Amino acid sequence: MMTTRCGFVALVGQPNAGKSTLLNALVDWPVAAVTPKPQTTQRLWRGIVTQQSCQTIWVDSPGQLDPVNALQTYMHDQYKKVFANCDVLVHVESLAKYLPEQCQRMQSQPEQLLQDVICADRPFFSGWDTKKPHLLVLNQIDRLPQKQVQQLAQRYQAAVGKKVPLCLLSARTGEGVKQLQRQINSCLPTGPFLFDADLITDASERLLTAECIRHQAMLQLRQELPYCVAVTIEQFNEKRRFDKHKPLVDITAIVHVQRTSQRAMVIGKNANRIKAIGTAARQTVQRLLDCPVMLRLLVRVQPNWTKEVGSLRKLGYTDS
Repeated sequence: MMTTRCGFVALVGQPNAGKSTLLNALVDWPVAAVTPKPQTTQRLWRGIVTQQSCQTIWVDSPGQLDPVNALQTYMHDQYKKVFANCDVLVHVESLAKYLPEQCQRMQSQPEQLLQDVICADRPFFSGWDTKKPHLLVLNQIDRLPQKQVQQLAQRYQAAVGKKVPLCLLSARTGEGVKQLQRQINSCLPTGPFLFDADLITDASERLLTAECIRHQAMLQLRQELPYCVAVTIEQFNEKRRFDKHKPLVDITAIVHVQRTSQRAMVIGKNANRIKAIGTAARQTVQRLLDCPVMLRLLVRVQPNWTKEVGSLRKLGYTDS
């Protein structure tokens, strides 16, 4: 019989490093929401890649942060949890921070910024867990000149040591993504597949639908309001899903905010904003379900839900 390999691979690193974009590129489907805003990922998302004798369960985690409320504490706990349960650790670094405009904004030169990054992530760069294979991914190589990418790669490799493989890629364009998957295949432990070969995620359709809506809400809303938005599915009616003449999935979702003023912002003038969120989300959900969708969005005030553990659990923020 053919020997198979299967394991969990954790994508970790700073916010906005491109972990969710990389997960989506690996499975070729938008499993996790991706926006320019940091801390978009609030829970663990798993993407499954099955190739002949290897099955990789990629786990996207929230970025590193110092929690200041119950939601961020939950995110931080999820981040720590992924370390304990993974077989391989992939640390994702964004090279976009070395763009001239980014260095100017941070009032730092590329050389000093690199030293700051290495010091901030000292546990990883010093090989804090030698029992698990480590890989370092330098993402967004398409944003910098090739010569600078190679120079940065040499410095990062010196920081982590020769025992830690380094992979250069662009999750946005797909360059280097297949190479990373090949590197990971050789690191996976031997064992049977844990999921059917045709699955790309273990997340339910209801959860993916809620994430699609939250994603569009984050893109539409500005400043700090996106982090005060949660989405739950109140109705997911599939009675007509496989109707030969008029297939339909009827969905009602609740967009939760913390204050009445936020509710007005989500709805927008003449309900224009909530309509725009619903229209964009429905297009993605229809591709997900491969079926026409009737999507209704309601906005509900859930006071201080980001600060109360009980409210978080009611909104689905439980152990993944």
